[in-house]
Amino acid sequence: MLPFHFREQFFIFEMGSILLLIESALSKERLDRRRNRQRLRNSLNIRNILDTEFVSIYRLRCELFQELCQEIIPLLRPQARSHAIESTIKLGRYFIVVLDKKN
Repeated sequence: MLPFHFREQFFIFEMGSILLLIESALSKERLDRRRNRQRLRNSLNIRNILDTEFVSIYRLRCELFQELCQEIIPLLRPQARSHAIESTIKLGRYFIVVLDKKN
C-alpha cells in the first residue's frame, strides 16, 4: 500500500484531471450552443430572403415590412445585450407565428 502522502497526491491529481475534463466538456458545450445560435440567427435573417419568397412568407413586400419595422422598433424595449437578436428578426418571426396561427 502507498504511503498516505502519495495517495493524497494521486487523489489530487485525479481530481484535477476530472476537473479538466469537465471544463473541457463545458467549453465544447458553450461553443456548440454559440454555433447553434449563430446558425439560427442566419436562418432567421430576413435580409437573406429573396423578394418573392419574402412575399410568400410574410404576405407583404419587403419595403412595407421595413416601414413597419421603423414604426414598431422604437416602441420595443431596448436591447440589453450586444449579441441580442435584432429587432427586425424578432418582428419577422412574430409575423410568421401570427400568420401560422391564423391558418
